[in-house]
Amino acid sequence: MADGSGPDPVRRKKRRRRLVWLVVLLGLVGLGYLATRPPTIHPGTVLTLRIGGALPESAPDNPVQALLRAASGGGGGDAPLNLHDLRRVLQHARRDGRIRGVALEISPLSAGWAKVEEVRDLIGAVRAAGKPVHALLTGDFIQEKEYLLGAAADRVVASPELGLLLNGLVAEVGSHEQLMARGASVALSARSEG
Repeated sequence: MADGSGPDPVRRKKRRRRLVWLVVLLGLVGLGYLATRPPTIHPGTVLTLRIGGALPESAPDNPVQALLRAASGGGGGDAPLNLHDLRRVLQHARRDGRIRGVALEISPLSAGWAKVEEVRDLIGAVRAAGKPVHALLTGDFIQEKEYLLGAAADRVVASPELGLLLNGLVAEVGSHEQLMARGASVALSARSEG
């Protein structure tokens, strides 16, 4: 710098590196602020929830996944809802006077029956609070779990092209010996023509 040619290239490189780190740090702080800011709920709001997949018990412990989840708006967008957040949101919707009702978009579930029953009970609590719940069944095929969850709503809507794969939950195969043991009688008759 003594010769008047400008700042030293080493110092310039250090300044540039510091500036990049400062921008990255401010970006992370900004994401953290946006993630912790509560959403604005206006009177008459209808809460829309997408329920599908495995419904994990809680959010991932991985900080990178948590940051990506926060950047995508928590449970909104394409981020999968977990059971903890779903429970918290539905309990809040039941008590919050600004929320008029709940709209559910139910896609194929791989969650267990206990989780489906818990979500069904939470939907029932929202309905018991006098708030309407509407369900839209999506996907190519709906099975017992999706149907059971949708049946908890006031109204269920599905495409006419949607396939229903509802199996009986109890099946019993009888035989003629069981019928005879219960007192049934058999009358045989023969008929011939010609």
